[in-house]
Amino acid sequence: MIAKCKKCKIEMRMQVQTTISCPSSMNRHFTKRNMRKKEVYFLGVNWETADYICPKCGFIIQGYGNYVSRLEKENMDYKKIVNNMQNEIDDILCFEISGINNKIGYGKITIEGYEKLLELAQPEPEKI
Repeated sequence: MIAKCKKCKIEMRMQVQTTISCPSSMNRHFTKRNMRKKEVYFLGVNWETADYICPKCGFIIQGYGNYVSRLEKENMDYKKIVNNMQNEIDDILCFEISGINNKIGYGKITIEGYEKLLELAQPEPEKI
């Protein structure tokens, strides 16, 4: 698969993190020459960090992306949606139902009130 820039239509460059094995003596000495030594070898590629970059215009496409940060962002988005839904539900439930002594307030609903809501939501059985 060749990734092409959406703007320039030229082939993009890929940057990805790799995992290598090497002697500890090479700590902080990763030169091109040292990378070619036989005791240095690749173990794998971390595709979650892949980025495709256009060498001409600098346009960036994040490959798989970091799935952990993506999940965190999605989790925050869902929390906002749930919070907004809860606020809407609270607004809808802010009324007094006949037969219930307690009012259903913002974010507060009593067990009796909830049971009464469920009872009212159930269709009455048909009489034969």
